[in-house]
Amino acid sequence: MGGDLTEMIARRTLRVLFWSHLALGVVAGLAIALLAATGIAMSFESVVIDRMERSLMTRHATPLGAPPMGVDRMMALARERFPDMRDPVLEVRSDPALPWIYRTGRGERHYLHPANGDDLGAGPERARRLFQAVVSLHRWLVWQPEGGIRRGGAVRENEGERREPGGWRKWGGAITSAACLIYLTLALTGLPLWLRGIRGMVALRAKCWFRRGLSGKARDWNWHHVLGWWALPGILTITLTGTIMAYPWANAALFAAFGESPPARASGAPPGESPRQRSPRTPAAPPPAPANLGTVPRLAAERMPGWKTLEISRPAADGGAPVRIIIGDAGRGRPDRRIGFSLTEVGLVPNAVPNGDPTPAARARRWVRWIHTGEAGGWWGQVLAVGVCSATLVLVWTGYALTWRRWTRFRKPMI
Repeated sequence: MGGDLTEMIARRTLRVLFWSHLALGVVAGLAIALLAATGIAMSFESVVIDRMERSLMTRHATPLGAPPMGVDRMMALARERFPDMRDPVLEVRSDPALPWIYRTGRGERHYLHPANGDDLGAGPERARRLFQAVVSLHRWLVWQPEGGIRRGGAVRENEGERREPGGWRKWGGAITSAACLIYLTLALTGLPLWLRGIRGMVALRAKCWFRRGLSGKARDWNWHHVLGWWALPGILTITLTGTIMAYPWANAALFAAFGESPPARASGAPPGESPRQRSPRTPAAPPPAPANLGTVPRLAAERMPGWKTLEISRPAADGGAPVRIIIGDAGRGRPDRRIGFSLTEVGLVPNAVPNGDPTPAARARRWVRWIHTGEAGGWWGQVLAVGVCSATLVLVWTGYALTWRRWTRFRKPMI
């Protein structure tokens, strides 16, 4: 009697999970597919921009590999050529095949040849606007190539939109956030459904491996279960991090796991990100002293022998602003490999708060975005993220196909 009752409860629980899984998938499937498709497109941004930046150098008359000019000379030349740029940053690259960038936080940027300082123009601006529009579609369901400002790989809204978010962006953001949360729920409800009915190796192989010669419902069922199983860890990772970025309560739960409270939310910042977290150039620094910018590459090599980028900000002659330098030896998805320093008469002095992360929870929060995109794992992490997004598209397609066949079977008249 007890066994029959337990089996009946298990069957009814699985039935509830199945119909909940089906209903949520039908409601959010298209939005989930859009998030996956735009996620795939966004993953190619760094590769496309890198290739286009390298093409600026190959088209220039100066041969590749020419020794770069001094940082101090480049900075003086850039300040003279672009005197109206506010709070400029000179981004120095160690790769001789890449141009240097003179930019501001407002998105204006100029590419400079490292050997002679020649202005190479604004670079791949159209490609940046295209990817910016894809990010806007991914976050708010708005195709907005002109509406945001890209800084350090992130998209920032216009000032007015940051202060007063609303309109379709507000509703579109609510839809994409809900789609992410629903996809997380689908992954959690799908696991017990996947485990249902496995009694031996034959049934296990049918759900773990693709089978040849199938078509119609059998093929869709096989693909849905196989891809759902192998993509499950990636789906859980992407949706969990996406939920943390989308909802304040999820962000607060992350901080609570470390026994902390989330910082006050800045206007326009994602939940849990303060202005200090958004830019590692803001930590307190020692009082500035006259510094020789020409020594920065050598000093950076002493601190980080394999450095790839140097971001030199506020190298002003106005005396009151410190010279701040961010040294990085990895891609943008590794915030732990970007260390802030101040240039003083004694050399490079680490900033008071490394990376702008005052607590363990804040450091974990900084990783969330890069884990979400896969960039935290380098190129292989992005490959896995693209694989999960591609599997998601097939899961949506097979899910709708199976639902349609079930619906048409129910509607078929009984003879």
